[in-house]
Amino acid sequence: MVTYGLKEADDIHRWVSWIYTHDLAPSQCIYGFGESYGAALIVQSLAVESRFCAVVAESPYATQREVAYQKISRRFHCPPWLARTAGWPVMAFGEIYLRKRYGIDLRFSPLAAITHSSVPTLLIHGQEDTRIDPYQSIILAKAAPDHVQLWLVPNATHTAAWSTARQDFEDRVLGWFAAHPKMNRDIDLKFRGD
Repeated sequence: MVTYGLKEADDIHRWVSWIYTHDLAPSQCIYGFGESYGAALIVQSLAVESRFCAVVAESPYATQREVAYQKISRRFHCPPWLARTAGWPVMAFGEIYLRKRYGIDLRFSPLAAITHSSVPTLLIHGQEDTRIDPYQSIILAKAAPDHVQLWLVPNATHTAAWSTARQDFEDRVLGWFAAHPKMNRDIDLKFRGD
């Protein structure tokens, strides 16, 4: 079952722990990269995983609820405020059902994670993205301007920044990782919860 990052974020945390335990010396870096749902997951994992040296996320969403409202707005060709008003009861009921039936709380979000993280994060979003509105990345960037940068790519659609601006994309991503070669905090190799 897809939990929109609630359980998947812990999977990423476990993968990082495994990599540090089996492959890398503690002084080396692990970088995170994700696109679309993977971008939201990598950002959301920052709530439980602080050992990334840096992260790049292309076309993430800020909260599942906001993405749902945007999809309702587009599908029914209505303004966003109407989608929020009409969609709120449906979303609230769905969240209550998931919490009661499966014990899943979808209020966990990339927005909450990035706000409480200090991992340097580069957000990339195509200005012509119709699947996940670029405003989602703007929300994330504004929430943590001390460690988050945003690159809005002109003429790029959903996860198409590389194909739209290949050289700029590669320069920015590799430059972002190169600019954050070491962690500014101690590495805790012990898995939280063990």
